[in-house]
Amino acid sequence: MTILRICWTIDGITLLVALYVFFDGLATDTPEYGFYIGWFALLSLLMAGLLGSYWLLNHDHPRWAILVASVPAILATLAGLWMLLLLLLYKQGGNSK
Repeated sequence: MTILRICWTIDGITLLVALYVFFDGLATDTPEYGFYIGWFALLSLLMAGLLGSYWLLNHDHPRWAILVASVPAILATLAGLWMLLLLLLYKQGGNSK
């Protein structure tokens, strides 16, 4: 049950960050059609992970609920670690020697 709550927390935080970036992208300029498709896919995956795992938990399938919630949580954690790695390795000023 603790693993499920951790996955729900990661999924929820990721969903809030994704919604913020989506609405910020809408406010900057007129986005194209591909913008909506990409964000729709990302937000759908996050919502399916949250709502599907909640539904499975309420119907006495806790192992499936953990599995469904952990897929977006693992993907979000890997993406966050990748961004952290890029932030740590990025050098200001480009590739100057």
